[in-house]
Amino acid sequence: MLHVAALAVAATVAVLAGAASGEAGLTLLGPAQVAPCPLLAAADPSQALGGPVGPATDLGAQCMAWLEADATKFVGLALPPRTPSTAGLTLDGFWERYREGLDILGVGRSELRQAPGLGELAVYADYEGGMQLWVLWAGGSSAIVTVGGVASEAGLEWALALARSVIDAS
Repeated sequence: MLHVAALAVAATVAVLAGAASGEAGLTLLGPAQVAPCPLLAAADPSQALGGPVGPATDLGAQCMAWLEADATKFVGLALPPRTPSTAGLTLDGFWERYREGLDILGVGRSELRQAPGLGELAVYADYEGGMQLWVLWAGGSSAIVTVGGVASEAGLEWALALARSVIDAS
């Protein structure tokens, strides 16, 4: 079931590519040049996955770690380059802007749910084999938290806490 992790990576890459398409001179590190792996490790992924997690894989603007006993369970943190302003972005606007990545995950507009009180817009959805949380905040900063092999109910609180730590670090 490593295809689930591949889907999550592909969707995140599509979002990264979409974010970068309108701006020149972007680097691969996200908000305030924050590296994702230290933030992911500090969030203790074992809490989200229910057991010991192996070493994180640093993919530049994205970091992933897998449960040692079951590679179908994983977590990821992506920090896309700054995107065009997210001020006033609605759930419908989010859908239009990030539809390509959501389509890869098989997530439809009706499956998006808003997580109030985090950034300018925080949206999460289940996909086959996991959940993803997208958080956008001032200045075009964003974070994408993926919890694979775990449904939203089990991974959402952990994902929200990780997103808060990213906002605090940026």
